[in-house]
Amino acid sequence: MYPGVGVMGSILALLLVWNGIISYFFWREKSFLKKLFPERENLEVEGSVLIRKQFDSILAAIEDSKVREESLKRTIREFQLEGLSHLQKLEVSRYNPYGDTGGSMSFSVVILDGKDNGFVLTSLHTRSGTRIYTKEIADGKCALSLSKEEAEVVSKAIKK
Repeated sequence: MYPGVGVMGSILALLLVWNGIISYFFWREKSFLKKLFPERENLEVEGSVLIRKQFDSILAAIEDSKVREESLKRTIREFQLEGLSHLQKLEVSRYNPYGDTGGSMSFSVVILDGKDNGFVLTSLHTRSGTRIYTKEIADGKCALSLSKEEAEVVSKAIKK
């Protein structure tokens, strides 16, 4: 038959497929634009003015969302700062400070806020009775001397 007809047919088929792909993307873009800028009947305004109004309303919505975002950020910062004054760190340690009594009935409890302010509560248990002490913690430090056990528990609480 004729030489090159198969090659021409292949090229023609390839062009048809390419045309179909381009048509699909064109159709998809057109439908997107119709959703973005719906047609309005009985409107006596030029198309460019209508498009400009649509863009202005979109820009206004974006600006409004930016203002709301800043307001939310401010509120979150306020909550974070307020949260620092709430109790956040708790540590408990049981121990036996005296070798002659059995069991670990004595304990130290540390309760701190986000700024490492709070107190340590210590209960020392012996056969003859129980004594309870509190010591104030300010900025992670105590004005009074801490026992070894109290210092360990305060250190653990501050590291949390």
